[in-house]
Amino acid sequence: NAIEKIDLSHNIQLDSLQLQGNYLFEIDVSTNKKLLLLDLLANDLQSVYGLSDLPHLTHLNLSFNLLDSLSFESKSIEVILATHNQLKYFDAKNARDLKNLNLTTNALSFLNVTPLASLETLLLSDNQIETINLERNAELNHLYMSSNFLTSLDVSRNLDLIGLKVDRNPSLTCIQVNDNQVIPTLSISEYQ
Repeated sequence: NAIEKIDLSHNIQLDSLQLQGNYLFEIDVSTNKKLLLLDLLANDLQSVYGLSDLPHLTHLNLSFNLLDSLSFESKSIEVILATHNQLKYFDAKNARDLKNLNLTTNALSFLNVTPLASLETLLLSDNQIETINLERNAELNHLYMSSNFLTSLDVSRNLDLIGLKVDRNPSLTCIQVNDNQVIPTLSISEYQ
């Protein structure tokens, strides 16, 4: 049976919570301080409370929900999946260990990844992003930004980049790369 509402206040020892494919509208995980993994894939979530209260959380999956904003503070988070939502705003404060960020198919027009120096994979296809600053993301090896509104893109400081997908960005005619930079997997449109 699908769950519509859940009280987690008595389950304080949980280190993993997986509630995929339910009808949860909101959830409060603030008392679940031991959580390492939180998977809330495919619910009806519009609000998730208490993410900043989880000092050990490393993996978060909020994909296929109804979230329009996601903001929390975490020093431990490594993977965030929040695809197929309605996100217009995203901020993971102090996420110095964040390696994988997938926000594909949302409504983001801006995203600040400058403080996320450990990012290795950044997937932002199918959004509304016009510009992005990747200067401080030296660890980046996969960048997927197809189907956005990019007007410029500079990946010249992302020397570890092995996968770049930026096709279907009608105003992106030039991509700035380093003279000696080789990107093995590249997906661009014919006008780029």
